[in-house]
Amino acid sequence: MIRIDLLTQDNENDWESFVGTYVDKEYAYSLKWRRLLKDVFAYDDLYYLIWNDHDLAGLLPVFMVKSKILKDRLISIPFADMGGFYFAPFVSDAVKLEAYHKVKERLGHDLGMAATAPFLFEVRGPHQSSNDFLIRDCHFLKTSPYVKFIIKLDVTWAAIEDGYHRSVRRILQKPSDELVIDAGGEECLPGVYAIYVQEMKRLGSFPLPLTFFAGLFRELGRDGGFTVFTASYAGKIIGAMTLIAFKDTIYADLIMSDVKFNYLFPKHYLYAESIKFAWQSKQYKYYDFSRTRRVGGVFEQALIWGGKVEDICYYYPTQRDRERCFLDPSQNEFALMGKLIKQCPASILKYAGGLLRRQAGK
Repeated sequence: MIRIDLLTQDNENDWESFVGTYVDKEYAYSLKWRRLLKDVFAYDDLYYLIWNDHDLAGLLPVFMVKSKILKDRLISIPFADMGGFYFAPFVSDAVKLEAYHKVKERLGHDLGMAATAPFLFEVRGPHQSSNDFLIRDCHFLKTSPYVKFIIKLDVTWAAIEDGYHRSVRRILQKPSDELVIDAGGEECLPGVYAIYVQEMKRLGSFPLPLTFFAGLFRELGRDGGFTVFTASYAGKIIGAMTLIAFKDTIYADLIMSDVKFNYLFPKHYLYAESIKFAWQSKQYKYYDFSRTRRVGGVFEQALIWGGKVEDICYYYPTQRDRERCFLDPSQNEFALMGKLIKQCPASILKYAGGLLRRQAGK
């Protein structure tokens, strides 16, 4: 018999135990990520535990992202490309389908709407084995708006370097004595954040608020789950990278640089040193470059390091059996805002960016 419970203080240990036992690489299922998003963005959420008789069979975290600019929607999970249902490997397709209908009914109750009412629900992969039943049985559509690159670390260092493009190897063969790559603590955030805002402005993207990065240190940094690498020249930070570690995977989450110093190739050295750091630690099997679209500078930056390309799948419900929904619901709005962001002074953007990000949920 399927039972759906809402997360409370009484069953938080059940949730985290499931994450520790079954969740593979998807750090955003941890309740640390929930605390981060609630502290920084004050989201309302519905975290569901799915029981099959006495066994905890799966999880579903859902956030309610309300926006006066974009569409109100449910997202699993904001600011991460990992979400949706996560079932234990022993769960059958029949149980998954029954759980979906039970969750949909519970969502309708908790949201104060009929379970049959249309809603925009964005489920972010990549755990396809838990979510592909949505396409087959529940009239969801799947798309892959993003990809990621993965480097396997359980090989020799020579094998990793052989995967680098020759342009990378040529740059790394001539190291700059003036460029210093180091791991920084929370004290480096103001300098890093100033570069990050400029990078986002150049890309036409909303910057996350400074409190988000402080929250990453608070929630993940104490256990070594969050690290910042900095690139410094003449004592000044000119580039940085944020790294998130979870189980056997380390994620290159964000990378940025001051364009005036790009002739020193700070991003190349940040990638190179962080890959070496991950390999030398012997704690990780995979280095994940995190999401990127299939075109653009970020894609090209990741491509030259020789990783394997993997799709990141998003799932959206259709409103009727034959009606298609937007596969990337807010992209047109983002494109218009991107043009405005490029013209916005950085001094304003660093304050407005967090408000806009909260409404975007990505």
